[in-house]
Amino acid sequence: MLELVDFLCLGLSVFVPKTKPLALQKLVEALASNVAEDKADERYLRFSLWHIFNDRVRNKWFKFKRTPEAKALKLWKNEEEKRLWNENLMSLFDMLDVSEANDRLIQAEIRREQGEFDRAMEILDGITAPEHKTEVWAIRRRCQNRDPFVFVTDGIVPSIGNSILTLVVIVIYLVVCMWTFKLTFDFFNWLFGNEI
Repeated sequence: MLELVDFLCLGLSVFVPKTKPLALQKLVEALASNVAEDKADERYLRFSLWHIFNDRVRNKWFKFKRTPEAKALKLWKNEEEKRLWNENLMSLFDMLDVSEANDRLIQAEIRREQGEFDRAMEILDGITAPEHKTEVWAIRRRCQNRDPFVFVTDGIVPSIGNSILTLVVIVIYLVVCMWTFKLTFDFFNWLFGNEI
């Protein structure tokens, strides 16, 4: 039986199977022969197939030019692969549980990658869970820019709250460093007298 891994977010860099990924052809054959024993197995196979395609782009993220032609050629090697990719995403979309925020997020990412930006944003409008704030923001921003490409998220949502928190952490760090330096200086001063 295949191991089902709880994936956090698709299209973002955090979705990685725990087991060694299967080759594209093996996954296609497994799905075609109905090897999956249950929906969880099929879901795992479909996520894995999606990631084989996405990894072609994600693994070479910094080498790509931001043109539709360059990205599309890297995602699919030919029209048959494009068809397989699309059919897989449609089947995966239908398998997802609309009552689960994480599955809704995955559905939005599927629609975005397929270029259905308005439908993706409609799905995102229904996701209010605070733990998905970063992913919702990242996907929404790409939908607004009409960007269907695989991306790597930095995991930071620009907001005043994050800026203040970052500033507080930096100030605390500096205070601790200065305090440590003073203790060290006082120790050496005590150890060696006033020779320092």
